[in-house]
Amino acid sequence: MNILEYIKSNTYERLVRYPRIPVLYAEAMNEGLQNNPYFDLADSIPNPSIIVYINDIYEAWIKISGRVIVSDLESIKEIETASLKCIERNQSILEDILNLKDELSDKEVIIEMIKKTNSASSDIYKHFIFFIDESFRVSDQEIIESLQSTRLKLDLLVTEYLFPAFERLVNELVEVYDFPKETVEKMTTSEIIESLKDYDYLIKLENISARPICFLLADNTIKVLFSKEAKDVCSYLYKQDTDKKIFDQALESKTLKGNIGNQGKVRGKVRKLLAKDFFNKDKLANLSQGDKFVLVTSMTAPELVPYFKNAIAFVTDEGGITCHAAIIARELNIPCIIGTKVATEVINDGDDVEVDAYKGLVKIINNLNR
Repeated sequence: MNILEYIKSNTYERLVRYPRIPVLYAEAMNEGLQNNPYFDLADSIPNPSIIVYINDIYEAWIKISGRVIVSDLESIKEIETASLKCIERNQSILEDILNLKDELSDKEVIIEMIKKTNSASSDIYKHFIFFIDESFRVSDQEIIESLQSTRLKLDLLVTEYLFPAFERLVNELVEVYDFPKETVEKMTTSEIIESLKDYDYLIKLENISARPICFLLADNTIKVLFSKEAKDVCSYLYKQDTDKKIFDQALESKTLKGNIGNQGKVRGKVRKLLAKDFFNKDKLANLSQGDKFVLVTSMTAPELVPYFKNAIAFVTDEGGITCHAAIIARELNIPCIIGTKVATEVINDGDDVEVDAYKGLVKIINNLNR
């Protein structure tokens, strides 16, 4: 398969954008989507195609025609039940890895723990993809709230157990085995294991810290591209820009449309949080100080919640009825509009906006830079 030609023959849209994460994480996530048995519960048997690109950022794109849609209530309940069981069985596995001490100084042990963490990640993302991709089509409020609760539990499993387990392993590789941090973050699982067996192999890889990498899942097969080929894929996706029409309309009308995450109506000044700011401690600390604000961001995440105490509304680029922003907005009882696609591109820090989460509209009252 010529990967670039395959991509050009389909239409993709961005699913998530996040700060750069180690390749080790993303590789295991993708493997969880291969031969996913729960795809058989979709309204039609999909041929999902997902592209993950990692360089300075992490981005995932999905083929629009291959989206997994589930509307049958029994199928939705089956996926939710399976997701809860997945949480139960993987939390204890990941806890055990986090509680290991000197054992990880044994190469055989750390290799086994990498494989176990990968396996847990693959299992989790077999279920989590339905929530990330907003696959569920349901109007029953009780079921929506139940799905939101399950989504939050999956979020917490990933942020409090899975990511820390990967982080623990990466730190051990750096501190105990002398892997350069900027190198290990760009290494695939097989490269890490090979380097543990033969340090000379690692020395040959030490120039890969700036290497972009791209994973493509298509026809239940994962293809991996590096360097220029990976950049070419990313460049094409950016040029395709399926959100350009939405962006132009929003600029002209000074109004954005989105989905209602939680009802309400407020007016306030914007504080904008981009994906690259998620680990910026100073910027996050500033969010929790000063006046009330409307948070405009690509997405929210569980680890960011402590900084949202002054937020009077959420407006996001991404997300649907089970997204994290909708869940937290409901808990905080503040208006929330999700899935605008372009809010972070159109709205600036300090803009005055009106968030009408009865109609799903964000009106820019005073746009500072345009």
